[in-house]
Amino acid sequence: FSKALEYADAIKVKRVVLVGPKELREGQVVIRDMTTGRQEAVAREDLARVLKSVA
Repeated sequence: FSKALEYADAIKVKRVVLVGPKELREGQVVIRDMTTGRQEAVAREDLARVLKSVA
């Protein structure tokens, strides 16, 4: 994910959603706040709700 995160940072994206093999197996995604670096794993079905709550 490093190049994608570098690009997101360069264009000033506030949050990114990361999905790797582990997240796929576990039915989760990781939301990363690009300002603070804080990451939170959430269930895929909760993604829209969580993103709306932090908008």
